[in-house]
Amino acid sequence: MQIKGGEAIAAGGFGCVFRPPLKCSSKKSTHNSSLKNNNMVSKLMIQKYGEEEYYETARFLDILEKIPKYDHYFLLPQGLCSPSALKSRDLINFDKKCNNLTRKNITSANVNEKLKELRVIQLYDGGLDLEKYIEKEIMTNEKLLLINNQIVRLMKKAIIPMNRLGLYHFDLKAANIMMNEKNKSKIIDFGLSQYIEDFDEIPEDLTYRPCQYNLPATNILFNNEFIEEYINFLKTNPIPSMGEIYKFIYDLYYGTLESELGPGHFDFKKQVLRDYILEQPKMAKNIIFTYISENLHTYTQNGNFDITNLFKHFLHNADIYGLLMSYVDIIHQNGVHWLNDDLKKSMQSEVRMLLKKYIINSSYELIDKQECIQDIENINSMILSKTSKKSLVTGKKSKPISDTYTSNASKVKLSIKLSKIKSITKKMFTKTLSVNQNNIRTLTERASSRKKSSMKSTKRSSRKKSNSQTLRQIRLSSNKTKKRKRCPNGTRRNKKTGNCEPYDRK
Repeated sequence: MQIKGGEAIAAGGFGCVFRPPLKCSSKKSTHNSSLKNNNMVSKLMIQKYGEEEYYETARFLDILEKIPKYDHYFLLPQGLCSPSALKSRDLINFDKKCNNLTRKNITSANVNEKLKELRVIQLYDGGLDLEKYIEKEIMTNEKLLLINNQIVRLMKKAIIPMNRLGLYHFDLKAANIMMNEKNKSKIIDFGLSQYIEDFDEIPEDLTYRPCQYNLPATNILFNNEFIEEYINFLKTNPIPSMGEIYKFIYDLYYGTLESELGPGHFDFKKQVLRDYILEQPKMAKNIIFTYISENLHTYTQNGNFDITNLFKHFLHNADIYGLLMSYVDIIHQNGVHWLNDDLKKSMQSEVRMLLKKYIINSSYELIDKQECIQDIENINSMILSKTSKKSLVTGKKSKPISDTYTSNASKVKLSIKLSKIKSITKKMFTKTLSVNQNNIRTLTERASSRKKSSMKSTKRSSRKKSNSQTLRQIRLSSNKTKKRKRCPNGTRRNKKTGNCEPYDRK
């Protein structure tokens, strides 16, 4: 079957997205019946990035398949192949949209000379991402109901089951949620995802990460510099106050962490939390450091730093935090066209109450996911009734913001003695890539081939586990631990080569 090529429509990750899909160089194609209906797209990528993205997703397929109707909630690559020569129609907007390729000196003029350096990932067309969907057309009662229903749907059917299986996305946001023509949402982009079964071990890819607006701010604590300095701080101040912890993290961030990690989304996150959610632009203290110091205060008792439960707290909240941050576009987007001012004011007020309760308070509370679902459904009830009542998010009088940071140290159940904390680990994920460059291999085929070698993989897994070093097992020396620096902003580490390479994440 001949597959008609398509023009470039957007930059995506390391590559460029084409709709309709590009042709593969082989006669074999993925899901021919779907391609006939033009409901697929292609992502053209540098070979090593294409293979990495495809096989990273394949690693998680066995987990996702355990979720009933998983393909209704996740948009996964369907195949990998080498591209055929691009036709003139394929090159429309190439230089304008494919900046991730043009910066590698692959342009519309020479792309057909560099096909051996490229790969195509084929996947179903997910439609518009939620960020663009929110901006599109008028924000009506019906559209708000639909958005709320889809967020609840993903929370119930995708995120909660996925987290229970030990898989965490770590990059949920409006831009990574697709809305198709049937107004059904699916999650994309597993580039930062991790499978975690040992809470005493922090994977390398979670260490030395900069601030992300769509993750709890405590993600900047997973590095040697913080661990060492906080232990030393507690030696001289075993029962610190909130104010003392705030000053410690403030000084450490601007003195060390900012240069080590890079700024990431720090300023944007501060603006979102302070200006858009709390509506307190003149707040004296930095909201990010207040959040972190409350979390540290919760998991520090009598000179003991409970880093294991702090990490569990982070994992429990991470993906719901990211999903809820999708609502930020509703409260700050100038591009949103509201049906009327009354709807805008009432909905923005409800969304702010929702985010105050579950984003701001998540510094010291585990997000109650079922209660969160109920609160969103209550907002829908208000929309349907078309009446303005007291906030349906809380169902009771809201806390003053000054009460938001009340200590909750009584929740601590398990402590790690400081003398036993040794150093943060950096677990390397290694995998052998084997790809027939001229043929598409589906994720199902990859999963099948992996099952045939289950005994080998079990042996590899046991060796890996026995060789791993955890936070409980490595001693912090007085000398600074030699570590590999995180990649600069705009790049990420290639897991095969270990090198930092450009990455344009939207």
